[in-house]
Amino acid sequence: PITNKKTLVVFLPQLGEFDSFEYCEQLHAAQPALQSNGIDLKLVGIGDATSAQRFCSFTGIDIRSLSLDPTARLYQDLELYPGPAFSLPNRDI
Repeated sequence: PITNKKTLVVFLPQLGEFDSFEYCEQLHAAQPALQSNGIDLKLVGIGDATSAQRFCSFTGIDIRSLSLDPTARLYQDLELYPGPAFSLPNRDI
């Protein structure tokens, strides 16, 4: 049967990135309103299990709402911004 249930899917850049933290704090605060309107929240972020745990701990987001893309492959396939790409200096020099 068709339901009126909706899902808000949010693609975040890297989980350690400041804007992701700030945005998800606002989403967490809005979750009661989303739920009362029949909207599930699903997040996709670039990172690993450790960064996901820290991210959810800091923002209050339920870890079950978060899917990980550790290699940013989905972001590349969808031509989305994967967040900052820093390169570290070569320490062998």
